[in-house]
Amino acid sequence: MIRVAATKYTSLLKSAIKAIYLATLAFITAAKVYSCDTYQLGYYAGKVEALLKDRDGNATFAILEQNETVGVGDGFFTGKRSIAEFHGPHSSSIRMGSEVTAELEGPQSVYLAAGTILVCLPEETSFSVRSTVASASYEGRGTFFIECTGNGGFKIIHLEGKGSYSTEKGGNLKLRGGQLCFVIRKPSEFGEIFDIDILLLVGTSRLLNAFPELPPTISRIGLTVYTQDLLMKSKYNALIGDAPTDENIQLWTLENSKDKETPTTSNTSKKIGFFRRIFGNKKRE
Repeated sequence: MIRVAATKYTSLLKSAIKAIYLATLAFITAAKVYSCDTYQLGYYAGKVEALLKDRDGNATFAILEQNETVGVGDGFFTGKRSIAEFHGPHSSSIRMGSEVTAELEGPQSVYLAAGTILVCLPEETSFSVRSTVASASYEGRGTFFIECTGNGGFKIIHLEGKGSYSTEKGGNLKLRGGQLCFVIRKPSEFGEIFDIDILLLVGTSRLLNAFPELPPTISRIGLTVYTQDLLMKSKYNALIGDAPTDENIQLWTLENSKDKETPTTSNTSKKIGFFRRIFGNKKRE
């Protein structure tokens, strides 16, 4: 009886130790995934690759799968026609378009060498971005695009949010939803600011529409779109492209299709809701 009781006690003790070990391991893993210096890969389509650095500074090439993480010093890339979303601290996320080359330089600090990203900050926090020439930071909550330009800088397209951008030479800048601003030179400063047709952008952007779920800030983005749609008297007739130099910006003028439309009688019973008209049946996160 004593031997049997001792055996059961040993078995229970081993089970308890194993449970504690697994719980500790899970806690450590969770802490790593959601720590301030790592981002976790969520949804992706196509190919996402990375150069992962170890403590000795050696880099290892890897093809990332869902739920894998990148840390400070790691480079990550998307292939042609690929997209990816990384989740970080403070409920933040970074959506990457096709052929993006980036590196996580620090907690919520990214070096963007090529491509376009969508940064989503639902909570008050900070985010920094640097290109081959220019750099800027954002303080507050908000959602915005960052796209590299041919002059080595980048352009910011502000979708929504309460916060301000800052550069080394340009000071602080607050943008309204639907405004585009270039960041140029070193030391960095702000270039020209434009108002853009945000309804067209939101309705056609792959970084919003090619993912199975909408970003958590979609209601605030929708408010920006709706407000501009009400205030805008006529559609804009130009598209803003790259900035090959600090002094030159590419503009494409468009023919106003409204002038050629034949008036029709609207059927109010078949009208589609505002968000359905833009995003269809996509889910909100």
